[in-house]
Amino acid sequence: MRKTTFWIFTVFFAAAISQISAAEKMRMTPGDINDLELPSFDEKTGFKEWEVFGKNVKYVSDDQILIKEARLDIFSLNDSHKKNATFSSPRATLSRITKSAKSDAPLFVSGESFKLKGLDWKWSGVKRFVSLSKDVDVEFEGREEEGVKKIRIKSDYASMDYSGDENKFYFEKNVSVNGDDFSILSERLSTQAPKRSENSGFKSLNGISASGRVKMRYQSGISASAESVKVNPESGLANMEGNPEIVNEDTRDSVWGDKIVFKKSDSSAAAYSSADGKARARAIIHASADSPQKGELKPTAIFADTITMTRGKDSDVFLFAGNVVVENPEFKAFAKRLEAVSKKSEGGRQDILKISGFDGVKFLKDGQIAQADKIEIFPRNMEVWLNGGAKLEDPERGVRLFADRISMLHNDGRATAFSSSPKKPVRLEIDQSDSLGLEASPRPVAIT
Repeated sequence: MRKTTFWIFTVFFAAAISQISAAEKMRMTPGDINDLELPSFDEKTGFKEWEVFGKNVKYVSDDQILIKEARLDIFSLNDSHKKNATFSSPRATLSRITKSAKSDAPLFVSGESFKLKGLDWKWSGVKRFVSLSKDVDVEFEGREEEGVKKIRIKSDYASMDYSGDENKFYFEKNVSVNGDDFSILSERLSTQAPKRSENSGFKSLNGISASGRVKMRYQSGISASAESVKVNPESGLANMEGNPEIVNEDTRDSVWGDKIVFKKSDSSAAAYSSADGKARARAIIHASADSPQKGELKPTAIFADTITMTRGKDSDVFLFAGNVVVENPEFKAFAKRLEAVSKKSEGGRQDILKISGFDGVKFLKDGQIAQADKIEIFPRNMEVWLNGGAKLEDPERGVRLFADRISMLHNDGRATAFSSSPKKPVRLEIDQSDSLGLEASPRPVAIT
C-alpha cells in the first residue's frame, strides 16, 4: 500500500514539474498585452517562487518585457501559499531569460513588519535579491508591551537578500537611523529580520551593525561615536569599537576606551582598555572652575583597566577598576579601585562631589607624597582624607608624618593627623633636626 501511494505521488509530482516547465517555456509573440500574469516555479520543489502582474504590457522579447503598474509577489520556497513580500513599481523591464527586472522608477516593497521604498532598482529572482540606488527609505514596525515601536532607516543605497530564513538588509552612503528613543548616523549599516515572527515586533529584528564614522544619540541625552557599533534593539545593548566615546551632553562628562558596552536601560557605559594595555580606558569628569569666566570647566582625567559611567537624573557615577591613575590640574593620584560622583547643582554648577580610592592609594600634590589604604578627595574645597596606615611625606623638607588618619586642606596647606587609639600614636619624622634647635643627627628624629 505504501509503495502504491509513493508511486502515485511520484507520478503526479513529475507531471506537475513537467507542466510548470512547459508553462515557463511557452513562447510569447511580440505585441501589447492589457493584463499580464506570469508565474515562476522552482524546478526542484515545484512551488511557486514568484508571480508578476502588470497592466499595459509591451512584449519585445523574452529578455525585454515592458510593464506598467508592475506588481511582483514573492512566495516562500517551502509553501506557495505563503507570501513573504510584495514589490510594486509604476514601470519595470522584466527578463524571462534571467528572471530579473529593473527600473529607474520608484519601488515599493511591503513585507513582514517592514516597508521599503527607493529609486533606480534591480531585482534578481534567481538570487532572491533586490538593490536600490537612490532615496532609500525603510520602516520597521512592531508591537510590544509599551505599544507600537518603529525604526526608520534612510540611505543612498540599499539591498535586501531574502534567500534564507531572514531578510537581510544592507545600507550604504549617508545612512541614518531613527528609532523611538535613539538615532544613528554612519557610512554603512546592516540588519536582519526573520520573514515570519509570531510576536511580529522588534524582538524579531536581529541587531543593527553600523560602521564608518558612526555617531549615535539617545533621547536621554547620551551621545556616542565609534568606527563600528552593534545595537540590539530588544535589549538596548550597544557594543562599540574603534575609538569609541560616550558623552553625557548635559554634564560633558565622558568615557573612552578600546571598546565600550552601553546599556540603554540604566544609561550606563562600560569602557575597557586594550588587552595589551596600550589603549587605556579614560574618563573625563568636569567641574566648574573658580574663575571670573562663568561656566568655565576644569577637567579631571582618570585612567583605569575598566571604567563604568552611569548617568543619573542630575549626576554621573563612575566606577574604576585596575591600575587607576587620576590626573587633575591640582593633584595626581593612584589606586587599584576608585569611585567618583559628578553632580550638577541647581545653580548650574558642575562639581565633582567626591573621589574615593581604595587599595594601594598614592596621592601627589605640591611636592608632597601621601599614601594610605583609602583616600577620600573633595575637589570643591580641596579637602583630602587618608585612612588606614596613612603616611604623608615632604621630601623637600625631610618630613614624614605617620597616622591612622590624616586630613589635608588645600587652602592653608596644613595636614592634621589622627590616632585611632593610644596604641597607635601619631608619629613625625624630621631629617633636618637642626632646624628645630636640636643636635644634628644623621638619623631622622621621631616625635610621637
